Amino acid sequence: MTVSLIVMALWTSAVLAAGAWAADRLLRSARLQTRLIWMVAMATSVALVAVAPLRLWWSARSPTAQLLPAARSADSLVPHLSDVAALAAQRLPSWTGTALLSLWIVSGLLTLAAFVAGYRRHRQIVASSRAELLAGRVVRVSERFGPAVIGVTSPVVVIPEWLLGRSEEEQRLVIAHEREHIVTRDPLLLLVAAGLVVLMPWNPALWWCFSRLRLSTELDCDARVLRAGAPPRAYGALLLDLTAALPGGSVGAHAFAARPSQLEQRLLAMTTRPVTSRRRRATIVGASLVAAATLVTACSGEVKQPTVAEVPDANPAVVQSGLPYFDFQVEKPVAPIPGTGAPRYPAILRSAEVSGEVLAQFVVDTAGRVEIESFKVIRKSHDLFEASIRSALPAMRFTPAEIGGKKVRQLVQQPFVFQLAK
Repeated sequence: MTVSLIVMALWTSAVLAAGAWAADRLLRSARLQTRLIWMVAMATSVALVAVAPLRLWWSARSPTAQLLPAARSADSLVPHLSDVAALAAQRLPSWTGTALLSLWIVSGLLTLAAFVAGYRRHRQIVASSRAELLAGRVVRVSERFGPAVIGVTSPVVVIPEWLLGRSEEEQRLVIAHEREHIVTRDPLLLLVAAGLVVLMPWNPALWWCFSRLRLSTELDCDARVLRAGAPPRAYGALLLDLTAALPGGSVGAHAFAARPSQLEQRLLAMTTRPVTSRRRRATIVGASLVAAATLVTACSGEVKQPTVAEVPDANPAVVQSGLPYFDFQVEKPVAPIPGTGAPRYPAILRSAEVSGEVLAQFVVDTAGRVEIESFKVIRKSHDLFEASIRSALPAMRFTPAEIGGKKVRQLVQQPFVFQLAK
């Protein structure tokens, strides 16, 4: 399940990021706000992964619980990449899913710790700064940090002390920019986005969307300040000066100064020509179509477990007889009956003191017998161990799986351990 979730997350996030980029380009050309585009892409990426187990559980409990063969997915809008992941998982050690889940949790905790550490540094900056009245607004003056907005519930504008030596007009533009972030609740937007990153910190597409969201909030803020009457030439010159004095904002805070990689984009956005209302409407329609297509494509991906029909070298007779259920689909799973068909330890390996393990896959029918033609070895340490299990299968008996009191066939993966007593 973990491998399939990760593959699905990477697929959906990449699709949504590409769609958000296309919609952003369209809306930006019409001088429209775009920060919410990136927020929706991030939220949808996490939401689709969060509901994937629920979708799988629902499909398992519905009347059409049996999964369709891979051939049926050929008509889908996108290929089931999770099919590949599920089949690959069969070739991986049994502890792979647990290890990936552990890394997922650890990376999330480390990312959260990094964001919390950044927040604490910002609070220390506010605590060590002094209050000043600047351009009719109460701001905090720091020795070097800023200009930036710090805080979510009670955001404050922090400016560096050297800004006090600039002209009143420049100070007014800086304060106007930072106040726009507060009015539109950009700090809260950034906090929610950071929380989404913490949930899937290993997802590069999600980090890229987070970076684009930060840039988009700055571009949107620039546009609002310019629409309010700020002279573009003076505003751009001030942005250049502040960026040279302070090469970048701090993670977690909105800053007037731009990172070098974003400076050119912000300056170019200030020089775009006004657009007609007709072009604006056409752009909105185009962006809406891109967003709709992106959502449909992203939602078409699903977590999917491999069926016998999808297992390489599966016997066609098993496929034609009806697909079996998996343990997560049944109410009462298959259980071995003790004392029936235990595989024998190969004598030659016992004398050589060779131990090992075989991970086998087979179907148990409604009578509790193994369908011999479905037997498949996923992993083995020696051929003689496999031969011993294969010869013991006809005598093995199981309690059949049940759904709603009715006996059903089930696909079983069972390890057989051969170990000498010490």
